[in-house]
Amino acid sequence: LTISGVTKFGRNVAGICFPESTAGVSGEHCQIYMDSVSGKYCLVDLNSTYGTYLNNLKITPNVPVQIQSGSTFYLGSQEQMFKVM
Repeated sequence: LTISGVTKFGRNVAGICFPESTAGVSGEHCQIYMDSVSGKYCLVDLNSTYGTYLNNLKITPNVPVQIQSGSTFYLGSQEQMFKVM
């Protein structure tokens, strides 16, 4: 997956869309985008019910955190895990 602009993750998004029955994933769960100032990718939890985790640590909703190659993040549970390459 190559990120261009903003990519949203959730059950009701134009982006990485999960089936409605996916436990622990909100309608609009989180998003990734490239910060225009730093040139780094950022992950933002969109106030999801079950949280977004970066490297097994829950991130604060609506606060962008930088992600690096080799990082992992998941939505709600480790069953919905992604690895950043």
